[in-house]
Amino acid sequence: GNTVALIGIDKCIEKTASITDASNSSFFVKEMSFAVSPVVQVAIEAVKAVDIPKVVQAIRKLSKSDTTLVCNTSDFGENTLAACGELHMQVSLEMLETMFLQGVKVKVSNPVVKYNETITEASSEVSLVKSSNKLNRLWMKASPTDEAVMEALKTVTMDLTTKREALEGFLRNKGGWSVHDARRVWFMDERGNMLINSTSSVQNLAEIKGSLKSAFEQVCRNGLLVEEPLNGVTFELVDAMVHSDAPHRGASQIIPAARRAFLASLVCASPVLLEPFFEIEVSGPDDALRAVYGIVSQRR
Repeated sequence: GNTVALIGIDKCIEKTASITDASNSSFFVKEMSFAVSPVVQVAIEAVKAVDIPKVVQAIRKLSKSDTTLVCNTSDFGENTLAACGELHMQVSLEMLETMFLQGVKVKVSNPVVKYNETITEASSEVSLVKSSNKLNRLWMKASPTDEAVMEALKTVTMDLTTKREALEGFLRNKGGWSVHDARRVWFMDERGNMLINSTSSVQNLAEIKGSLKSAFEQVCRNGLLVEEPLNGVTFELVDAMVHSDAPHRGASQIIPAARRAFLASLVCASPVLLEPFFEIEVSGPDDALRAVYGIVSQRR
């Protein structure tokens, strides 16, 4: 029944965390899973330039107070806040103004729906991309992620992005993959995007693995069509030719080439946009049926 208060630890925790004195402990508090996801997004801008740091700090504090809120800062310095619906967004903005901004004036854009991008078929051909110095080559293709894996991701609570053994076990047990196929997966994110290594006996490939990961994360974060996040895309590195000298296979050469290879494979795989929608169930008396239909019909 004792309560312990730790001051300052909130500075290094974004959403939830487990505090332990064992560095290799596996008994962490599981992260809560929700049936909804943040799909409504607004941009928040400070009226005065001197208040920008205060606004950024206030948005981050608001995001910590609600596990379903997501805040991001784009490459252009735009601060966005994503919520699960219009009412959720309205309540969150009121909390931001009354509890965190402390009188700072901000401008809030109209809410927009956050789309995702995906593909509908496997790449019609393998894409070949050369680095700017013409000394490195990558062969890439893309295909939709296995449906069994995508369904299993909706209920998974473990971290599959950093734990290699957990990822391989997940693909074998939930996706029905073989041990060989599971070991070929290099990276996987929370939206079901994967990078598979299908090469054979390529020299110096391990030296560019970090650069491939950086390019993979960039493409998954900003897709091909409208630079929205990718969902359920499996990239397959078919073959590669990597130069033996380290200066000629650096990040400045590999990351842009790998990014073009990922995007080229998406072009050949019929990319489409995914629009989120809510599934609702309304219960009530018969005399309220007409009013319910009238309200629902006002929504697209």
